[in-house]
Order: sequence, then C-alpha cells, then structure tokens
Amino acid sequence: MNKLLINHLGYDCNAPKQIILQQTSPLFAEQEVLFELLNSETLKCEFSGYIDYIGSVDNWSQGYFSVLDFSAFEQQGSYIMRVNCLAEVIESETFVIKNSTHFKQSFDLLLSYFSNQRCQDMWDEKDRSIGFYGDKRKDNVDVHGGWYDASGDKSKYLSHLSYANYMNPQQTPMVVWNMLASFENPLLSAPQCEALKNEILYGAEFLARMQDEQGYFYTTVFDQWSHDPEKRMICSYKTQSGYLNSQWQAGWRMGGGMAIASLARASLIPCELRELYLHKAEIGFWHLVEHNLSYLDDGIENIIDDYCALLAAIELYAATKQSRYQKVAVARVSSLIKRLTYDSQFYGWLSADHLGERPYFHAAEEGLPMIALLRFLSVMPVEDSLRDKIHSTLQQMARCYVKLAEEVNNPFSYPRMYKMTSTSPKASSFFYPHENESGYWWQGENARLASLASAFKLLVKSGIVETTLQHKLALIAQSSLDWILGKNPMDICMLNGLGYHNPPEFDPLHESIKGGICNGITSGLWDENSIAFSPTHDPNHAWRWSEQWIPHSAWFLLAISC
Repeated sequence: MNKLLINHLGYDCNAPKQIILQQTSPLFAEQEVLFELLNSETLKCEFSGYIDYIGSVDNWSQGYFSVLDFSAFEQQGSYIMRVNCLAEVIESETFVIKNSTHFKQSFDLLLSYFSNQRCQDMWDEKDRSIGFYGDKRKDNVDVHGGWYDASGDKSKYLSHLSYANYMNPQQTPMVVWNMLASFENPLLSAPQCEALKNEILYGAEFLARMQDEQGYFYTTVFDQWSHDPEKRMICSYKTQSGYLNSQWQAGWRMGGGMAIASLARASLIPCELRELYLHKAEIGFWHLVEHNLSYLDDGIENIIDDYCALLAAIELYAATKQSRYQKVAVARVSSLIKRLTYDSQFYGWLSADHLGERPYFHAAEEGLPMIALLRFLSVMPVEDSLRDKIHSTLQQMARCYVKLAEEVNNPFSYPRMYKMTSTSPKASSFFYPHENESGYWWQGENARLASLASAFKLLVKSGIVETTLQHKLALIAQSSLDWILGKNPMDICMLNGLGYHNPPEFDPLHESIKGGICNGITSGLWDENSIAFSPTHDPNHAWRWSEQWIPHSAWFLLAISC
C-alpha cells in the first residue's frame, strides 16, 4: 500500500518540515513527481514541489521512500499533502502547521503521565520501610515516592545494567533534571509552571530519600518484575533473570552523578527543602570523588562517569559559586575533550573507554555529552582557550553525526550510531546491537532520539556550528521527533493519547498511559539490518517495543522545551 507518512502532531512553522512517500514499487530516477500542499478547508494548493526519490533502506523490506520537503512554507493552518504518482492520487491525513505545536499539544499530557506514574498505594507504603538484599544490612530505610519505571515494572531506578559498564541509563534522576531544564521554557503558563514545579519537587524529595547516611545513593528499589510489594528491596541485579546482588551503591554513572546534579539544581527553586537538597548534593558529590571507583563493576571510569560527574559539578557550582566545583568540572570537560578521536571510517566520535577504542553510543541518552558541554558553557566562567576547544569538539561531533546520517540511504534522516561491543567490531548502524555486554537488553530507542534532538537543538541555538551544519542538525533533530510522532515506516505515533495510530499495549495486564512513550522501533528480531516493531508476543521480547519507559517521556519533554 502506498501512503504518505507524516508527523501526526503536525509541524512547527519555523522548523524543518518533511513528509515521506512510502511505496511498494520503485520510481525511476528521471521521473518528476509533483506534490501539492492543500488547505484542508478550501482544498486550495498553498505550496508545491517535486519529490526527492531515495529508494529502499538497508534490509528494512518496507518498500521505497521519497522525501517531500516543504520547510520553506511557514503559514499556520490545517493542511493535506497530495501526490499524483503513477496514476494514483495519494493523500495524507490532515495535519497542522503552528508555532510550538508539539509543546502546546503534548506538554500537559506528558506531565499528567508522570503524575500517573507516581508510586502509590501498597507499593509506596512498603517503600516507607524497606530492607536490603542479602546479609550486608539488616535495617530498613524510607525510600517512598518516585515514579514507577515502566508500564510493566513498578520498581524504581536511579540506573541499572551496571554490570555491563557502558550501558547505564540515567533514569529517575534524569527525569528530574530534564524537568528542571524544561522549567526555564518561556512558553510555560503560570499553571503549567506550578504543576511542573510540583512534579520536580516530588522527584527531588525521592532522590533525597535514596541517599544513604554514608553519602552514597541506592541504585534500585526492585521487585524482580513481580509487582509484589513484599518482594521489594534495595539491591542491584543482573540479566533478564533478575539475579540479585548487594552492589546497591550508585557510582557517577549508576545514577549517583545525576542524582547529585538534580538535587543541586532543585535547590535553586524556592521551596522548604532547598537547603536539604543542596546539603545532600554536596555530601554525595564528595563521597563519590573518594569512593566512585569502588562502586564500579570493572573499577574503571568511562565516558558516562565523565558526563554525569561533570553535570553534578556544574549544578553544584551554579548553586554555590564555589571554585572547587569549577575545578572538578574543568577536569571532566578536559577528559571529554580528550575522548574525541578518529579512525579510518569516521572522525569526531568520542571514545567510551579509557583505551580510546570503543565508540560512545547509547540507547537512552546519547545526546547527554553534548548537553553537558553546552551546560558547562552556559553556567561556568570559561577561559578562551578552553572555550575554543569545547567549540571545536562540539563541531567535530556534530559533523560525525551528520556523516553517519548521510552515508547511506536514509530518507527519515535517522541519527545513526557508530557502535562496538566486546563481541563485535566497530560499525555504523541504524539501531542498537542485540549482542551486547548485558546479555539481554536491547529495545526501541525513543529516549536516545529525543536526547539527540535536545542536544542538536541546543547546539543550533548556541551558534557554535556554521550555518550549513546548523541546517543539517536541525533537520536530524526534527526528524528524530517526527519519527516518534508517526513519521516512521510503521505509521505509529508512539506518544500515547495523541496522533492517528498508537501502538497496542505490550501486555493486557499492563495498561499504557496517555502521555507515556513506548520503547519504539528496533532492528529486526533476527536480522539486525532489518527493522521491526512488535514482531512477536513472546513475553521475553514483547517489552522491547510497546512498553512505556519514563526516560522516553522525560527526554521528549526536554526536546519540545529546547
């Protein structure tokens, strides 16, 4: 079936605007096919152009694609796209072009999602006096509050996958920090500001409770996916079997760094507990300066430690103006800059490891190193020489991402990755590798897409990169959000409650919530050059696509607020 794939929520007036024509048969390169943008009420043609035929993509088996670019058209209104191709008239669903349309349509829904994800009832009651796994500790602590991690998981995480070392996602602390960053959005109304502030402080209070009196933070409140309150405990775990262990101390990359950053930034909001937040952030910071290595599975810091520790130091400097935090931040920035490297395939990627061999790629937060460097520039007094090095690093990283996106047929302008694992050599690809150090964890990457969209939008606004590169980054950023909102080969809007088609629930027992964003599209179940969304109902795999996860909505919130 031939169809036009659109962003179901429409397009911002001043942003890049593209629609994809998906066809079952290829076009000849010499064919000129006209598209027309019609006013949905009068059916008058308001803009026209010629499609750009791209062809098929990798081993996706999703047909043949062409791009319809109407970025030059900025008139607000309601529209239909029409293409007359090979004697067939193809029309899109109706869509809008409006200023800040994604923010205006989705902000309240996103915030209500987090409100609905709050830990409550018997689970919250259990968390008011919860124990630890194993024999290391026999006492109970109060860690109530926070948000359920996913539609199928009532546990609460600062992070997980620590045993895989390079895969730690920043979870609950990242939600709080992204909300704090979004709090500066001038589009927020007074009621929206108040609602967002309430959610921020709710999250900050939870992070404060997750700090042990020794100074470190607990990584996880986990029930082995049982939903049984009596099985909840503070612990860490490995693999899809949920093997428990007592390594619950969170290092920089294990949620500790972002918990500190979030508490420090939250201390700048007028509230009753702001002094407590700052005190806990400072205690946690210096604890990890001394003890971080002992909490890491391999005992070696990597790039995730760098950018999480950097953000912790930045936010503490913002809150205190103490030079000791500036000194740590400068050291972490220097470490990130030194990670910029190249090989025979690409120039401008960051090495994740201390050997300079493994490219940095991440399923949930790949935009965070860029965001951390930009945050440093906006908060810290910076010497000209260091500023120049940061600008150069960001420029080279941006060029690398553009080259990755442009080196293959990529009509969706999808931000591809440069990957490597302990079992596979370096290679570029669309999606996260199935074979990785976790032994099981791979899923849709909507958080990754929204984090990169946030980073690229902030980088474009900074004016650091040249104009041509700005345009390319803006297109990739917008295309990443378009993908989440329906402009993908499956024609599904993955933000529940909006759009023409939402994904089905991954499990009838676990309801999808409006405002939640599901994991998303992956490579094929058996062919990693292919593409898939919910190809199986096997419970060992079904969560990979349709399950909602709080980092997706948190990163999307930041992306629409940039």
